Amino acid sequence: MLQFNYHILMKTTFVNHILFAILILLSLSCKKDRLQTGTVTDIDGNVYKTVKIGTQTWMAENLRTTRLNDGTALNEINDKVEWGATQTPGFCWFNYDINEKKPWGAFYNSKAVYSGKLAPQGWHIPTNEDWELLAQTLGGLDVAGGKLKEKGTTHWASPNTAATNQSGFTALPNGVTSSSGFGYTYVVGFYFSSTQEIADAVSLYTMGSNNGKLQFTSVTDGVGFPARCVKDN
Repeated sequence: MLQFNYHILMKTTFVNHILFAILILLSLSCKKDRLQTGTVTDIDGNVYKTVKIGTQTWMAENLRTTRLNDGTALNEINDKVEWGATQTPGFCWFNYDINEKKPWGAFYNSKAVYSGKLAPQGWHIPTNEDWELLAQTLGGLDVAGGKLKEKGTTHWASPNTAATNQSGFTALPNGVTSSSGFGYTYVVGFYFSSTQEIADAVSLYTMGSNNGKLQFTSVTDGVGFPARCVKDN
């Protein structure tokens, strides 16, 4: 006749239950930490990675379209003097070289951004409120920049302080183009806000290589910066 040791059986069952509970907790933790990603396609057929950050879904790459979402072609500006003179929606590539389309994306003027038609259908250039909500989701303006910046010094200048890219946003140090040419590349990431707070100026959110902050600023018009898009609610 088979005999069972009741105490050993109960001990084994208890241990199995504990191990099962640990596995469940680890599984839930992994799911919580995993970034929710996807893609979106613009009118030119460019495909972008997207990432969900809190309640928002953002492009994880800089915009590269050469047309507004109604099909209107943007004016390609290939001379620095034109940036201050062009009165129509326009863009250029970094160093006026289409081979720099990735990773930098296009640099747009304010006429393109404030047209309200630059983003793919169902998306928009983020407002101040969108940027502020993003910062709040990531712990506030003082730390959000580090969680948005691409890690390392492949593109960012050293020391790229506090960069973790925890959000999956992968912000780049694209700098600016203007009538003086390209500047601040590798040191500062500038991104448009579609909220125009001051006439004849553009609104921006910035990240620097020497800190982990996300900061608001506005600069005189006649300049070009890359853009990111956020999905409509």
